[in-house]
Order: sequence, then C-alpha cells, then structure tokens
Amino acid sequence: MSASARPSAPLSACCLPQSIHRQTTSETKIKRQLIMKRLLFLFAIFCTMLTSCRAQNPFQAIADMDDVQTVYVGKAVMKLAKGIDLGDQALNKMTGNLDSVLVMNISNKKAAQKAREMVKEYVEQNGLEQLLAATEEDESTTIFGRASDDGENISDMLLYTTEPGESNLILIKGKISMEQIGQLAGKSSD
Repeated sequence: MSASARPSAPLSACCLPQSIHRQTTSETKIKRQLIMKRLLFLFAIFCTMLTSCRAQNPFQAIADMDDVQTVYVGKAVMKLAKGIDLGDQALNKMTGNLDSVLVMNISNKKAAQKAREMVKEYVEQNGLEQLLAATEEDESTTIFGRASDDGENISDMLLYTTEPGESNLILIKGKISMEQIGQLAGKSSD
C-alpha cells in the first residue's frame, strides 16, 4: 500500500510528539485564561450596571414595595427622544436638556410614609428649595428645585403630590428654562 493510499487517521494527543502536545496544551491554557478574563470582565460590567441602575433611582427602597408603580426614563432614551418630533417645539427643546425622568405612583400607606421621609431627605441632601406649594381640599402639591443664580433655569425638579390613599412623585433631572416651563404651562391652560 502506498503512502497516498493509506487512510488518514485523526491525530490525537497520544500520537503527537510530546513537544507539539505541550504546545497545544499551553495554547489551550492561554485560551481558557482569556475566556475566564473576558467572563470576569463581563461580570464586572454587569455588576456595575446593576449598581448604577439602583443609584439612578434615589427612591429605589420604595419602588420595590407593593402597590408602587414606577417608570424611569434614562439619559439614553432622553437622547433618542431629542430626535423625535413630539409636535410641540417647546416640549422638544425641553426634552433635549433632560437627563432622566422618574415617575412613581404610590398607593401603599407604608410606602407613602416612607416616600414622604425620603422626599424630605432628598431635598435636604441635594440643596433643593421649595418653588411652589399648593393645597386644595385633601390634595397637596409641592414643587422643589434648584434655581440658577440668574433665575433663568431650574435643575433637578421634584414634584410631590399627596392625597388620601395615594402619593405621586416626579423627579426630573436636567436643565429646564423658566421660559420653557411658561410656554408649556400656557399651552396647558388653553
């Protein structure tokens, strides 16, 4: 039988010379180490993302309670919304300056009490001042924010409404001009 007519058998590690076998084994170890490093890196990124998501919602402690509905719109979605025509030039312009919006509806008594405490703490820690307070029958609304030195802009606005059996909280992070607020308020009263 000639050399070309012999059936070719797959080479296994036992048939390879020892130097080639060692080289294959060391290459495999390096590949495994690279895979492990990549997996650890991905795991670290995933953990960081989870931590940053919790950090974005300063009211996370009540968000997980029963009878609490939460909607969070982050910076990436706000940037996407900037390119969408919302049909209102003032709203489009304002959306482009926002970093995030958090809306919470709380109909759990224990969560509502906790929210009241957390709002007070958030206002103090972030240097917000009361911009408006209104009470009508059993409903009270308070708007907190940080006004710029020139009084033209507000950043980090918190709207907190309470009524019997329900509380609502809207946290808007970003810069909003007083002119934009006036334009939106004027359109809502039309």
